[in-house]
This record gives sequence, C-alpha cells and structure tokens, in this order.
Amino acid sequence: MNSEIAKSRIGEVIRIDTVTSTQADFLATHVPVQNIHIRKKWDSKTDKVMSEEKVFNKYVLNTENEHQFIIVIGSSGAGKSHLIRWFAARLEQSAPENEVVLFVRRSDNSLKGTIKQLLELPEVANIPNKAVYDRLVRATSTIDNKKLKDMIYQNFIVEIKNDENDEIISNNEKKRLVELLQYEQFQLKLMKEEGAIDRIYQKVAENETGDSRDVMALFETSDFEVDVNFCDDMYTNGAAKNAMKMANAILADDEMPERLADYMNTLVNKVIQTCAGLEPGDFEQVFVEIRKEIKRQGKNLTLLIEDITAFTGVNVALLNVLTTEHTGMYESQELCRISSIVGTTEKYFNVNFMDNHKDRVTQFFVIPNDVFGEDQNSLYEFVGRYLNAMSLRGDVLDDWAKNGASMKEYPIHKGEEKSLWDTIEIAKGKELSLFPFTKKAITNLYMCILQPDYRTPRYLLRDVIERAMRNYLFKKESFPEFTIERINDIPFESLYVLIFISKLKKAKQTESKDL
Repeated sequence: MNSEIAKSRIGEVIRIDTVTSTQADFLATHVPVQNIHIRKKWDSKTDKVMSEEKVFNKYVLNTENEHQFIIVIGSSGAGKSHLIRWFAARLEQSAPENEVVLFVRRSDNSLKGTIKQLLELPEVANIPNKAVYDRLVRATSTIDNKKLKDMIYQNFIVEIKNDENDEIISNNEKKRLVELLQYEQFQLKLMKEEGAIDRIYQKVAENETGDSRDVMALFETSDFEVDVNFCDDMYTNGAAKNAMKMANAILADDEMPERLADYMNTLVNKVIQTCAGLEPGDFEQVFVEIRKEIKRQGKNLTLLIEDITAFTGVNVALLNVLTTEHTGMYESQELCRISSIVGTTEKYFNVNFMDNHKDRVTQFFVIPNDVFGEDQNSLYEFVGRYLNAMSLRGDVLDDWAKNGASMKEYPIHKGEEKSLWDTIEIAKGKELSLFPFTKKAITNLYMCILQPDYRTPRYLLRDVIERAMRNYLFKKESFPEFTIERINDIPFESLYVLIFISKLKKAKQTESKDL
C-alpha cells in the first residue's frame, strides 16, 4: 500500500459502477470470471460452466458469423456491466476489420443519458431520416425536475382517460382510479422519494447523482395499498366520491392493489415516450437504419448494452430490432448481421420481456450472486487488484493500458508492506500484497459481514474494501475503529477480530497468519 498515492486515488479507483472508472483502472482491477453459466433456454436444468475467456472466444467473437441475441443475467451488483464492458474491451483488440462494435454504456442509466450516447455514434449521425434524428436531439433537452415529475404524473391520468382496453380493470374502475390519482394525499404517496413516480422519473431524466441502480420503472403492489386511517382522512377532507369508492374497493379486495399496479405498468412506455418527445417507432427506426448503413458498408454489427433498463420506455422497440435476423424473410430489408449482448436482471427479464422476445434468445449467460464461489484466490485477487491500483498513479496505469494491458507488464506498486504480509499471485512473477488485509480476514469479512444475497463484487467493494481503506488511510492511529452491525449472531468482539489481525501498531512480524 502506498498511502500517499492511495489517499488521492481511492475515490478514482473504487467506483461502485464501472461506468465512471477509467479504462485503465477498469482493466487493472478486472478479475477474470471463471463460473459463467451458459444456457440455451432460461428454464434449462443443465448449465455449462465456462470462464469468461472461453465464453468470449466461443460466443462473443462469433467466428461463425451468426445472428445472436444473448442475455447476460445477474442480480444487482453481481458484475453484469463489468463483464459486458470487458467483452467490449476485448473486442476492440480482437474483432475483425469488418465488424462494427457499438458499446452502449449505462451512462447515468436513464433514457436521456442513453440517447446522448447514441447521438455521438457516427452511424446515427449519418442516418437519412433526419426527422427521427431531430426528435432524438429534442429528447435530450433538459426539463426542470419537478416539472418533469408532474408531467409524468399527469400523463398517466391522460392515458387512463383515453385507454379503451378493459382487460385488467373496467371503465368504471378507471374513472374511480383517475379521481384517486387526483386526490392530493394519494398523489403525495406516489410522488414521494423512491416512490412509483420517482422510480419512473429516474429512468427518463439525466441523473445528476450518477445513480445507476438496477431499479425498474414500474408500479408495485404496495404503491396502491391504503389503510382505514387513509380512507377516514379522505372522508374528513371531502375527497371526491369516485376516489372514495376506489379507496374502499382497495380495502375490500386484497387483489385490487396488484391489479391496479399491473394496469398502470401497461401505460409506462407510452408515458415515458410522451414525456421524452419520442414517437413509438423512433428507436426501432434508428436501429434499423443503423443496420442498413452498416450493411451498405459490407460490415457486420456487434452491439453491447450494459443495462437494458437504460432503454426504459423504448425497450420493446429496441428488442424488436435486436431479435430481427438478416436472413430468410428479413433478407429483403438489407439489414446487416447483428450479434447483441444485453445485460439485465432476472426480474426485469421475467416482467418486461414479451414471450416472443424470450423465445428468440440464443444464449443466456448467467452470473451467480456468489461469483467468487469456492475460489478463494479470485476473492483475494479482487481485493489485491483494487489495493494495487489505488497505490499507483493514474498515468502509470494509463501507459500500461495504452501499451496493450499485458499481464506480463502489469505494474506493481511499492509501499509500506511488511515483508511477511499475505500476498496473492495473479500471474507468473506478479504478486500483489493484501496489506492491510490478510487472507483470513478477507474470507471472514466476505462470509460473515456480507449476507448471502449480497456476496457480490459491488457490496464487497462498497461495504468492505472502501469502508476499511478510508478508515486506514485517514484515521490510521485508531484503525480499525468502525463498528459493524451484528450479523449472523456474531458477537461484536468477534467482528473486531475478523476485521484484521490487530491494529497496525502490532503488525505481525512472524509467519503466523491465523486470526
């Protein structure tokens, strides 16, 4: 550990999202994924387990030049975006000259942020349909946050009033729902922070905080739940008759909140497109014309999308193009071959993909929550790479990345490590110090501090590495001083023992490395 460099670099290197890290820091901290599960069908009972390198060579390179629609599935923080970004980096080095590689990053994970990326692509700037291009430009215009939220809310009411589909709720129920939505206290419920409208807003607007969570822009059953006190207040405040009827129906029928949420979710895409100033076919038209232009150049297309939720509102149109082949009945359209690799969560896939899109998936790459599995060395390497990267100046890693990012040339920092401290070998002649962690401490922190559903790279980075290193770098005299909530019935005193061998004042001088 080089503390002086690390103090200024920790905020640059430890980024919870790969979007904001530099290419050099990304490559320097990347740990190969060894246990990707490959499925032909989502409900398959037999998986092939392959390393990322084998997956890249067999599927991503697409040497047989086939149409592909590949879904990368994993929970939030499991490493979907990281893997897809690594595929993109490898394609830069290995793709043939006639392969156009388009990489759509998560950006701020909003529709506006995604559109801005598309507008920067030369293939989009050259499309002949300038009307569509102009609408995409207008869709990126900034609207005041509160005004946009109000627009989203009011457009739901407009869509309900004009909706003629009565498969989920009847026309009378729609009238009552409209008046409930117009009731001020119910509007406050849906408009609150992290409420239904806020979730949808986050997927439309540019996100100034850089938040890129895998949050779905959907209504949930809880959004429409009310209690007796809420209904009493409606009566006291003189709420409209139909609003009262809908609230009472929700109280009387346990299934009503779910029905209302399901119904409102059928309107989400229309509302987002309206608020963004897009027409339903705009995105489909853009990607069709991109494929035609690439075909005209005699080339093929590989499209990598870190997170499909960034296309919320236009995801159906996008999926239509990604699943459209270039041969057979589609040959007359003069479309290039497309190989698309799209990241998503299992929940989003189940809820938002239509059956015809699900049926057209050619491969599933499934990343397990516990991506490190029983491979303790990968766990140690993950920690070691971050410690090493933050101990090196950014220009050192930039030069390494520009020169091919070879492991033979991987730079190792020089710092204040003790001679007998734990290390992890990542390549022949390349050892990374784990100072101020030990292998035993890393294992115990990972297994005991992180609960099973949160044993992912994102939470390991946020809740263990960053937390401990900020403590060590900026309050070394009292390290380790932070306490951790009691988890899995482990006493607090044991947690302290698990964190590190002791305070660094008593840094070990012997071969003993047991906690």
